[in-house]
Amino acid sequence: MVEDAGTGTVRGAVALDTVVSYQLQALGPSVEVANDAPGGSTQEIFGSSPSQGLLLRTSDVVVNGGTGTPTFYVRQPSGSSLSSAQPLTNGISLIPNLVESGTHAVVIDAAPGTRVNAKLQLELATSASASLDGPPTNFVSSSFNPTQRLTVNLSSGDEVSFGMAGLSPAPSSIDPWRMDLYAPDGSLVSSQLVTAAADAVLEPQLVPATGTYQLLIYRQSGTVTGDLYVSTPAGVGWDTSVTNELATRPGQNLRLPFVVDTNAIQYGLGFKNLSIVGASSITARVLLNGNELLSLPLSNANDLGRNLNFPSAGNAELLIDPPGTRRSPPTWESTPDPGRVGDVAFAAGASTSIPGQNLRLRFDLDVNNKDATYALYATTITGSSNPAAVQLLDVNGNSLASHSLASGGRVIAQVRNQTDPVTLFIDPPEAATISLSSAITLPASSVWSAPNQSALALTTNTPAQQARLRFDGVAGAIYQLCLNGVAFSGDSGAGSIAVVSTSSYTSLYTGSFNAGTTPVSTCPPFPRRRITRCTSVRPALQR
Repeated sequence: MVEDAGTGTVRGAVALDTVVSYQLQALGPSVEVANDAPGGSTQEIFGSSPSQGLLLRTSDVVVNGGTGTPTFYVRQPSGSSLSSAQPLTNGISLIPNLVESGTHAVVIDAAPGTRVNAKLQLELATSASASLDGPPTNFVSSSFNPTQRLTVNLSSGDEVSFGMAGLSPAPSSIDPWRMDLYAPDGSLVSSQLVTAAADAVLEPQLVPATGTYQLLIYRQSGTVTGDLYVSTPAGVGWDTSVTNELATRPGQNLRLPFVVDTNAIQYGLGFKNLSIVGASSITARVLLNGNELLSLPLSNANDLGRNLNFPSAGNAELLIDPPGTRRSPPTWESTPDPGRVGDVAFAAGASTSIPGQNLRLRFDLDVNNKDATYALYATTITGSSNPAAVQLLDVNGNSLASHSLASGGRVIAQVRNQTDPVTLFIDPPEAATISLSSAITLPASSVWSAPNQSALALTTNTPAQQARLRFDGVAGAIYQLCLNGVAFSGDSGAGSIAVVSTSSYTSLYTGSFNAGTTPVSTCPPFPRRRITRCTSVRPALQR
């Protein structure tokens, strides 16, 4: 407007609101609106009733002149605003859960000097109800009304994934799909643009409130066809002694809970028959008491095995998170503890069937049997050229000794002065299985009843088994110990001999001997009366 100089009159154009009446029942055709003069607002009028969820599609938006982006909002019959102002762009917006009956208006505001042209279309979305963890909900749209509106009742705290399968036609970067999830109050919870020819997935959501949720599935043009899955994570109580076979819907997670106890905080985790459809890889996460310990990438290329070392006992969980994938049934296996060896005279074979699976052999020691010999022979290690790691663990999980066991190799060693159960923990490479034979033996034992007793004959039957001779030593006495007629079978190396106090486990004498020799050893004066034993060890026998 311009004021004439000296006259006080005003002349020029005045921008008035443009009002377009629109009947809700006439779905499909667009209403073209334009503000005839720069500035002002355009209102699209419609009548509706409470609880009618509506969709506003805006297209062919053209803005000329002025500054800023025009906005729109919904005005209720009472005059109050139903929604906050949003930028006017090409797209679809939800007008959820109307609360008043009567004439509503979609108000488009433009800044002074701005001309707006746009096509507006109000729709009642093609509606269907989906059930949580129920059968898939099929949806088929038409070019006349291409937007799908699916409702599902959810509870606060639910973890829910929305996945679509059988999409037709496949989405692309040129013609993408969109999935929008709205809460009962109309607020946007999550949105996903789908541009790849794969299953569309809204990643698992933690439901913020109880009520009816609306999922909009739409494209800028064309039809939308597919199956919708609404799922909570799949999961079973995981017994580590059995195999679990599980499969997921698109985007659905897997949860396998298990309990970590204080006697077995090392676990082996293996995956077999893993099939991933729709993605090149997925992620497995291990949690303890809700805290993530590690993350493992999984793919179709290999079956992964992994050693899990938990810092403490507690409630653990394996969480498999496939991003937008469908998978045929995989096999989950874990047998971290093949069993307790009840007696220490043990010889048996053991093997793993899952890449990276561990072996745990536990055996008892006590105050009367503090020593033992353990021998491990790795028949084969398949899947890796690297050796297996062997640890001897005490009852608290502390390492007493460490070894490396190669394919075709062996580990032979002694455990000394332990009165609690101990564990042999065999950890093959992550991609490998192992087959081995093992032997755990106490020393062959005999007792001298008195000094100058006639010779005692001792024979060992297990490679590297010890022979133990007990006698009652007198304080201040000096003893001579003789070995006669020594014969070895399997190795030609030297054996060792030691005189050890049973009360303090301190060594009073150490020496070595060979086959066919008659070594004589002299023990120093005993400091006090004690039970003493003389222990000889044969060299390791070859198999």
